[in-house]
Amino acid sequence: MEIYLLVITFYTFIYGILRLLMNSTRGINKKCLSILFILCFGGISTLRSQFVGTDTILYTNLYQSMGTNSHLSTLKSSKYPMYELYNVFLYKFSDSPQMITFFNAFIIIILMSFIIYFWADRQFMSSILYVTLYFYFYSMNIGRQFVAMSILMMGVIKLFKGKKIEFWLLYLTALLVHSTAIIGAIFYILFKIRWTGKKNIVLAIITVVILLLYTKIVDIFIILFPMYSGYVEGTGGATLDVESKGNQLFLTFFYLLFVILGNYFLAKYHSSNNNPKLGFLNASMIISTLMGLFFYKNILISRISIYFTIYVIFYIPSVLNLVSKTYIKDKFKQDIILNYLTVCTIGITFIPMIFQLTKNISGVVPYSFM
Repeated sequence: MEIYLLVITFYTFIYGILRLLMNSTRGINKKCLSILFILCFGGISTLRSQFVGTDTILYTNLYQSMGTNSHLSTLKSSKYPMYELYNVFLYKFSDSPQMITFFNAFIIIILMSFIIYFWADRQFMSSILYVTLYFYFYSMNIGRQFVAMSILMMGVIKLFKGKKIEFWLLYLTALLVHSTAIIGAIFYILFKIRWTGKKNIVLAIITVVILLLYTKIVDIFIILFPMYSGYVEGTGGATLDVESKGNQLFLTFFYLLFVILGNYFLAKYHSSNNNPKLGFLNASMIISTLMGLFFYKNILISRISIYFTIYVIFYIPSVLNLVSKTYIKDKFKQDIILNYLTVCTIGITFIPMIFQLTKNISGVVPYSFM
């Protein structure tokens, strides 16, 4: 655990120096911070041994199996043809199992650095939340899904840049990497809607109804995607419950607090119509928190909900911005209050992170280099 805390401390220390030297988190400083993020967190994820991450050995075994056994016919019938093709390509250069660990982690950290760079209003806070809210550590475990997620998130960025065709191309790519990326089609709908308070309420009601119909929906899902039948214990779709080891319910209530604050300030003082990105983030988090409250012990729902939940690293800073702008009009005082709220919020998120590291969720402790 110590190495992760050391890297976070180093990252924060260098950020502080950059802030003092450049007196801003914009412009060239954003690029410097992105490079620092890649070097610090990419370094320990790409150079980790196959024993760091509960599924790392599985991925290395899969890499060697696909490298030696894959051919045109197997690619045509593959559950994840793009990912298999990518493994076969890497295998041409080296049969070392460390290759797939390195490149999966490299792709994830590079794409996430781009996503944070282009999306975050407060880049440092979003990057730290990516770590303290445990997404970074999950990426060491469910690497293939995180590759798909990061590709899909790049697609959402393209949507907000008006490049719809590129979104659908990236969506298809993500789907060919991991089947759960099929949920990404919902992001196009969330993007197209101009959100208001009433529409948010309707979204919450629709989400609750869908969750109440969960058993029937998951049975249909398993029929369409039988490769996920492994998540089902027994014969019914309703028996997917497993022990929650990650303190997810605590985190869900933490996220719910920000959803309540966000919707309150949007309804009373602001309008998401004037900020489509914030409206999108708010809608994503409504779906995420309701999934977490209803099915916080459910493997399949957890795998799907993380596509929405990861946007919390951008949503929390946006809500804090709303709070400071509502009560403080002076720009200088706004920055002071915002910095204070940022420090307090990040400090709170260290509690579940340390709790999860102590319980060794995702098998990332103890750390060892390759």
